[in-house]
Amino acid sequence: MAMNMVMAMAVTKKLEQRSGGGRPRSRRTRREWLGRAGLAALVAVLGYGTVSFTLAGALKQNAKLAYALAPYDGRASARLAGISSAPGAVTLDRRHDDDLARKALRQDPVNVPAAVVLGLNAQLRGDVVMARRAFAYAERLSRRDLITQLWGIEEAVKRNDISDAVHHYDVVLRVKPEMREVLFPVLAAASTEGPVQTKLVRTLTLKPSWGEEFINYMAAKGTDPQATAALFNRLTRSGINASDTAKATLLNAFIANDRLEQAWSYYATIRTGVSRDRVRDPSFAKRPDVPTLFDWVAVEDGGIASTLERGSFSFSAPASIGGAMLQQFQLLPPGDYRFRGHSIDVDQPDDALPYWTLICKGGKELGRVDVLRSGQSNGHYAGMFRVPLDCPSQTLTLVARPSEKIAGLSGSIDYAGLEPSPRGEQN
Repeated sequence: MAMNMVMAMAVTKKLEQRSGGGRPRSRRTRREWLGRAGLAALVAVLGYGTVSFTLAGALKQNAKLAYALAPYDGRASARLAGISSAPGAVTLDRRHDDDLARKALRQDPVNVPAAVVLGLNAQLRGDVVMARRAFAYAERLSRRDLITQLWGIEEAVKRNDISDAVHHYDVVLRVKPEMREVLFPVLAAASTEGPVQTKLVRTLTLKPSWGEEFINYMAAKGTDPQATAALFNRLTRSGINASDTAKATLLNAFIANDRLEQAWSYYATIRTGVSRDRVRDPSFAKRPDVPTLFDWVAVEDGGIASTLERGSFSFSAPASIGGAMLQQFQLLPPGDYRFRGHSIDVDQPDDALPYWTLICKGGKELGRVDVLRSGQSNGHYAGMFRVPLDCPSQTLTLVARPSEKIAGLSGSIDYAGLEPSPRGEQN
């Protein structure tokens, strides 16, 4: 009240200055004094109203006090109605809350929380018609209200309206990015169903703000890699390409889950002209930004440095350090295979030369082919591998042997080919 009296005195002084300035107080009429007193009272009331309105808006954690301060404020009325509309409130409370919510809407017709209270209470009473009407009104006022959109998802699912459910997912994920952690798993699981996937593809082709993040999520954490692959293929036909990272992640998930045939089928859709009975890209001519396990993958471990470039693979290892340097996952059918390679700038004693090995899943080694010194046979070398019936998948690996040279091991490989052996050629 002290602030209000100061405001009143300031206004009174301002009016005195405008009405004559230096007139003696004794000449002021009774009417003037009454007018000034009335004006001061009006300023005090307006000041109180402004302060109480502001406090009511600030007291979000104390709805009852906020409403007591400003019962004319639609925000305070709606907030108080919403507090006791939580689960567990008795029927009488909800009816009172409905009255408060209606009052809030009369005070402020664009009061979204008030419409939400009416919708929730109607839903709990089993009045679906009223609930739909209230939430429809709330959504017309604002698409940013989370409760309204979540209710819309649930209601659409109950009606088996997939299009409307996906629409509400889209709205929530656009306006409430923090909900992606909660809703992505649900939407990913639902997308394994064909009808949901159809609607989802239509939405993703519009390039929503959450689309790329969701596609990457599907690749890494989708519940069914096959359904995710189908989604990616449908997106590609619609002009939306998943990122190379997402494609590689999905393919590697197939392999990790031992779904090798599905892995190869998907790989064939993202790398044209590939064959499973031979090494892909023996001349290192291609360099995908994000390689899959079916592509050449450089291994950097234990101090070994390696670089995959267009046309060659370069490597170096400190003295006494060995280990895998380069790998490619294979699905070679049973049979005999010939390996041919070519080295550049490799110069080591025989017992320190790198070698190629083909290893079955489980660790069974199918043989080795030594990399010759580059000064020997112009760097060309060859060897044979035999894949048995009980070895459906293999890994072709270039391995560094520890070198005793002070400079360690270094060099390059510009060709590494593995293909079915010609008839008559034996292991």
